[in-house]
Amino acid sequence: AADSCAFARQHCASDAAGLFGSYVPLYYCQLGASPAAFAPLCALLLLLTICCLGSTADLFFIPQLTLLSELLVLPPDVAGITLLAFGNGAPDVFTAVAVANRADFPLLLSDLLGGSVFITTVVLGAVAWYANAPPSVSSRRR
Repeated sequence: AADSCAFARQHCASDAAGLFGSYVPLYYCQLGASPAAFAPLCALLLLLTICCLGSTADLFFIPQLTLLSELLVLPPDVAGITLLAFGNGAPDVFTAVAVANRADFPLLLSDLLGGSVFITTVVLGAVAWYANAPPSVSSRRR
């Protein structure tokens, strides 16, 4: 355990680890490489991240989406489908433009195809899995 801690401090504790630092020395040195101690910390960080994402979308994305749907005279469901899709795809477009300017075609291709294939397979698989599930008791009462 001491060797792992020394290795983590030497190779993984850098200034470029971000605002909260590197998690590797925390895991090996302070928590003693215990998954039971590290899992609740990761779950708390995940919950905090999801809350921050939700509040950011509520404060900065929803008002603009509402304004654009009113300006374009779109019903809320159509605005949600189209404008949300544009907002979701915008980072991929900007990344593709930035990479195309550097003439790094393999990176461009992997960015565009990798993200699209992942989203398509995961979403399509989840919808197909849910569609084949037997109806629940609450859905039969309607």
